[in-house]
Amino acid sequence: MQVLACRARGLDESAECDRFDRLWSLADEELVLDPLAGDSDRLSPGQESAQQPSPPYRAPQPVSLTQAPSHHQPVLPDPRRCRSVFFGVGTYSHLESLPSVPAGLRDLAAALTCPTGPFAAEHSQVLIDPPSATEVLDLVQEASAEAEDTLLLYFSGHGLIDSYSGELSLALPGSRAEAGYTSLQYNWIRRAVLQSRAQRKVVILDCCYSGQAAAGTMGSAEPLPLAGIEGTVLLTAVSSQRMALAPAGEDGVP
Repeated sequence: MQVLACRARGLDESAECDRFDRLWSLADEELVLDPLAGDSDRLSPGQESAQQPSPPYRAPQPVSLTQAPSHHQPVLPDPRRCRSVFFGVGTYSHLESLPSVPAGLRDLAAALTCPTGPFAAEHSQVLIDPPSATEVLDLVQEASAEAEDTLLLYFSGHGLIDSYSGELSLALPGSRAEAGYTSLQYNWIRRAVLQSRAQRKVVILDCCYSGQAAAGTMGSAEPLPLAGIEGTVLLTAVSSQRMALAPAGEDGVP
């Protein structure tokens, strides 16, 4: 998790590591984590006055994976039953290229694989500049079907919003911003996750407009099904209306 924490710009790396540990512990308890709360999660004006003042903020305490809370015995992921797919695009024909993506994918995959990580190298796939959506989905579908403990899907590259449906698409090397059919619709990734029997499912989208993965389409304000799956964590780089940054000369991914 240290690799992910160091990518959180402007935040304390140690504190972010502690926060990731807590998220992992909560996912192991099969709680629903929704990173983008909807309107129903916010207080109405009449409710605000009835609420007690919030207590002072306290930094989250580190969660040790070797020490069990009194009410729950944490179980470390079994690498033999975990699957992960790291995919992304660094070279585009019609969009701005992102040279840092390939190295970022390899570094993150290496950090999360054995002997120190929860994933076995033979069960982790790194796919850089995939030429077609089919190539990506074949790997994602295979990993989703095989994972029993933890399923991790990570994408780095450009994110696009379909002008007709408002849905998020993941840009491939030949994608064109004005031609939605040239990109990989995120909805297909979501379907694979929905069908997986893995106890824990983690989807990380490191791209522009990635928050749209947890939001509704243009015609609906309801959140799309994924963040509401027990044991599932959806992490996005930005909100549904913002672009992710990839400053030139930095090793981080966008």
